[in-house]
Amino acid sequence: MMALVEHYLAVRRASGFKMDSAAHRLRRFADFAAARGDVHLRAETAVVWAGQAATPHARTIWMRDLGLLARFLRAEDAAHEIPPADIYTFRWQQRPRISTP
Repeated sequence: MMALVEHYLAVRRASGFKMDSAAHRLRRFADFAAARGDVHLRAETAVVWAGQAATPHARTIWMRDLGLLARFLRAEDAAHEIPPADIYTFRWQQRPRISTP
């Protein structure tokens, strides 16, 4: 799995993306998936891994990164699964303004 992640990161960087934070997360996911014995990206593994994030916002970011990776990998090998996009969704909500008289 790590080789697939590194290939993805190389292509994205060649396209002009920095990928620093995402690279760290995706490498951690590759280690996690390899420890589970996965050779392809599995939706169940993605959901379990992203569920370990500390905050709802972090879970959303982790799943977004995995979704992009999964689409890239699936273009070359249909055995890769695309994780559900709506399982961890976080939206910033602006606090209501309190007006003082």
